[in-house]
Amino acid sequence: MNPNADASGSGSRPLADGNRLPVPGLGVWQVPDGRACVDAVRSALDAGNRHIDTAQAYGNEAGVGRALRDSGVPVPRGEVFATTKFQRRGDDPVGQLENSLRRLGVEQDRRSTPCR
Repeated sequence: MNPNADASGSGSRPLADGNRLPVPGLGVWQVPDGRACVDAVRSALDAGNRHIDTAQAYGNEAGVGRALRDSGVPVPRGEVFATTKFQRRGDDPVGQLENSLRRLGVEQDRRSTPCR
């Protein structure tokens, strides 16, 4: 039994905004950017994983984004979750978010609510 799945066994967790986050997710902490990262993410997507977790500090957002774009996995928009974390540097958290989105090569899903 998956301890992260909800009681219905659907393999997802409800979010406050009504979306459902697929579990489990692939975390790419300590996966170097480049071919290793792209291959790991593409393999996870090929296996049916629909949640990829990265962070600015990992230095591999670009590789995650490349794998998402190049995977060829036909999934409707909104069914793959790419989550990232950032450390607030200075007084521009919106700029930090935009930098992550640029490195990932994705747009923010406007249905979601950013954490504050």
